[in-house]
Amino acid sequence: MQCAWPQLTRLVFRGIGRPWPATHLAHRNIQSYLKVASAPWPTSLRPIHSNFPVSRRLYSVAQTTSSPPNLTTLPPPSYPNTQPEVSTEPPEDESQFQSLSFSHAEIGRVAAQAVRVSIRQGNLADAYLVVRSLHYARLSDRKAPLSVQRFLGEIKDSAIPFDSNISPRLPSHTLLHGLIRLGLFQEASKLAQNMMDQGIRVRCKSLETTMLGLLETSRSQPPGLFSPLISLKSIDVTNVKPLMSAGNENTQHALLLLQAARRSGQRSTHNMFKYLMTLCIINGEIILGSLLFGVLVRDWQAREMKKHLANTLSPSIVEAPRPILEDLKPICEFVNWNLKADRTDESSELVFSASLQALANLAYTLDKRQIPFNLESVITSLYNCPRTSEKVWIPGESDKDPPRLVDAYDYFHDVLDRLIHDLPSRGRESMPFTPSEPLNMVDPLNMWSYNALLHYSLRHRHSIERARMLLTHMKQHRYEPLDPNNTTTFNILDRARKDFPKGEIPILMAELGIEPPSSLPELAEAPAAELDPHALSTRITVLIRSGQPQAAVDATVSLLPGLFPPSHPPGTPRDVIETFDAKYREEHLDRAVLLGPVVFTSILNAFRKSGRTGLAERIFLYALEAENRSFQLRGEKDDVVKPWCLPVHAYTTMVQVYANERRKMHAKKNIAIGWGLTPDGRPLTGKEARVPRHKLARRMIVLMYRSMKAAPEAIHRRVAELRRRNCALHVTHRQLEPPMPDVWFFQALLDVFIRVPLDPIFPAIVKEMAAAGYEVPQGVEGLVYEHWGDEAAADILSSSESGMKRVERNWTPIGYPEDDLAPDAADMSLPVRGSKRWKTLPPRPKKVSFHAKEEEARKWDVILAFGEGHGV
Repeated sequence: MQCAWPQLTRLVFRGIGRPWPATHLAHRNIQSYLKVASAPWPTSLRPIHSNFPVSRRLYSVAQTTSSPPNLTTLPPPSYPNTQPEVSTEPPEDESQFQSLSFSHAEIGRVAAQAVRVSIRQGNLADAYLVVRSLHYARLSDRKAPLSVQRFLGEIKDSAIPFDSNISPRLPSHTLLHGLIRLGLFQEASKLAQNMMDQGIRVRCKSLETTMLGLLETSRSQPPGLFSPLISLKSIDVTNVKPLMSAGNENTQHALLLLQAARRSGQRSTHNMFKYLMTLCIINGEIILGSLLFGVLVRDWQAREMKKHLANTLSPSIVEAPRPILEDLKPICEFVNWNLKADRTDESSELVFSASLQALANLAYTLDKRQIPFNLESVITSLYNCPRTSEKVWIPGESDKDPPRLVDAYDYFHDVLDRLIHDLPSRGRESMPFTPSEPLNMVDPLNMWSYNALLHYSLRHRHSIERARMLLTHMKQHRYEPLDPNNTTTFNILDRARKDFPKGEIPILMAELGIEPPSSLPELAEAPAAELDPHALSTRITVLIRSGQPQAAVDATVSLLPGLFPPSHPPGTPRDVIETFDAKYREEHLDRAVLLGPVVFTSILNAFRKSGRTGLAERIFLYALEAENRSFQLRGEKDDVVKPWCLPVHAYTTMVQVYANERRKMHAKKNIAIGWGLTPDGRPLTGKEARVPRHKLARRMIVLMYRSMKAAPEAIHRRVAELRRRNCALHVTHRQLEPPMPDVWFFQALLDVFIRVPLDPIFPAIVKEMAAAGYEVPQGVEGLVYEHWGDEAAADILSSSESGMKRVERNWTPIGYPEDDLAPDAADMSLPVRGSKRWKTLPPRPKKVSFHAKEEEARKWDVILAFGEGHGV
């Protein structure tokens, strides 16, 4: 310990007199750079906190008399006003330092000060040297864990010879905090792991800050392709292992840090699990994220068992916070997104398989009744899984059994079926507990979970008996009964009317006393604060499916009052009317914002069914105004912006609206009245309004496609602007999905232009469809070759070879035969040569050479719809 003192003191006072290299320090004597005036007591110890702002009182060594006494305790210090005088005289004698004696705590505090000074001057090598030397003196190589041996092995030959009784706790924490302040979170993670492996407790706040730093670092990095290190066919995917996250260093460091905390018996906080699971989602490690949720649940279960078995509890059980719904929602949303993806490249297929395995981990946790909160998120994810033949791993029947491979799709539905037939009635606090049986963690389901299972029973299982079982349990057998007479439950039952024989759903509702909570006009006339968008969209959809779209049209006057201003007295000047109508429209725009995109899409569908083209167009334009308003602050303090945008379904509906008008080209009145816009989006006026119906319809279809293609970029720009202004964003389910062309949209376009294959828009649509990865139907390929020639057809269809391929997921509910379509599924097939639909098409126009077309008109139409670079 005595020979370590001069080296340590050099580090503490480095830079006070004059800077010198760290390599030179190890071979120079401290006395050549430090000379302090004599103190009034013989120990020559004085405070230096005025020079270095630290939280503890530290003392430095000063020059004393020629024969200083050996002291083991410190007398009370004084605070002289004189400052240390720095001397550069050559060292006189190092024996003065050898004759001093200091306590272990004093040397530990000065070591921590040496670490602070080194970090402040950017010399991490000296800081690490002090800390590693302290650890090296305390632990021999044979006693230290392998990770600690690697940590200390680098300084084996150059370590400062400290006494083994000096605690490295304070210097280690000083280095840890310095690394965190410098943003070196990976290095901080390694240091914290070694500290915990050697029995040094680290504050939970330090661990949380390190994990948060790793999370923010990952967020700033560009995303990469998903490439799991462990094969998804291996049983290793059922256990939490560091190798699972080897593809991302930040995730691996955070996982090792959490494992070190649990291994050393430290408390793992909720934020630690939260940051790590968020890291997994950001980096695509969804399997690891689901397994970590299981770890969180099991750790909390062990804490609950401790309440019942306090005397027999093993001291190795680590306490953990209670899991909450917010821990599970991001995992379920990530899984839902990837299971809906229709891309077929290698990375997307791996993500699809990984999402299935992650969902299997959650399903197993649910099946074992270990999730301590309401289950609507995981229930929805399970029944929304498409049909697939892939298999997943689940743990064995007991701890000794190996994991087993099961069919993913069947297993998910078996778990839901077992839950329906074994619903929890009482909370875990009121249930008896025995050591031989696992503790049931599932609380009685809430209304959202019951409704999710009710929808699953009616829509996916097509079982009226399961629905009756759920509603009866909710009302009669639950510990605290729930009333099924609510809007959501009624909407689920009402939507299922068309899926069952006439009278079955009304009989079920009558048995349980379920009545309509309110009609559509009552819902539409509700004050803005009481609007229920989900109930509105459901009621409108049910009316459309039952053949009553006019009822939804009639309710629009109350639902969107801004579109229907009051009438004006005769003789009112036109400018006054226009000013009043514009102000009235603006005043009621906030009410339209509250409706959201789903309600607007449902309304547009109702007007399409009723053939109201002009009103449908007005509502669509009003919806775009409401969409723009949703991205704006209302001027209130701490306001939260809730942005939304119209989905691709709204644009598809408008294409179908104009397609209906185009089919009326042989009507007696072929002039469009009350609808249509100019190519640049202005209302038609004067002579512009006298446009043939089919030409105007074609123009509007092109305009819809152009608007939809420009929408995603505009939406991303608005969101970026809100984030730049640090606005609080709140995005709910299905509210902010930028419109991208899907198979339904291309189907609507081809239904229009397949009858006029010589229209220059037709080959451009086919080319866009192929480039988007969708398979071009055989009948469409034949038309392209027949009417545009081999050279042009080869150029058009070559996009399908270079573009992204897509796969059509099978969403047929499990209650229907696999080869049948669900009742709501539309026939998306396109006419194939020789089929019945092919024969019913209008006669083909005379074949015209591609180069004989009007070149300028062709270029204008194609560029207008698809932009530059899409010419045939």
